[in-house]
Parts: sequence; C-alpha cells; structure tokens
Amino acid sequence: FNAFENTLKKYKRPYVLLKGDKKTRLKIAVEAIDKILETRADLYRFSDDLIDLDLHFLHHNTSSENNFNE
Repeated sequence: FNAFENTLKKYKRPYVLLKGDKKTRLKIAVEAIDKILETRADLYRFSDDLIDLDLHFLHHNTSSENNFNE
C-alpha cells in the first residue's frame, strides 16, 4: 500500500483513504465519487466517446470476419 500511496503523492494525484468498517468505507467512497461527478461535467461525454469507439471496433471486426469467411 505504501508504494501506491507514495506514487500518488509523488505525482500529486488525489486519492481518498477508506477507513473504518464496511458501512463507513462505502459511505466515504460514495461521497467521494458523488463529489467527482458533480465537478466533472465532461464525464458523460467521455462515456459517449467510449461507446462510439466500441461500436466502431465492433463494426470493423464484423466486416473483417466476413472477409475471412469468403
């Protein structure tokens, strides 16, 4: 764990330590994720880009398979 934490600190990356029982850790994690979602309006755009990319590769792979079967 220390190696991961030190790397996060070295590169000044934000992180949240989850301490306590299972219920407390879940509450802290959900609050941290909600905070990120509130401040990052572009997260949905990023998801849309991934879906478009996935559909592109799906179409490409389907076309390639058809060429090999001929």
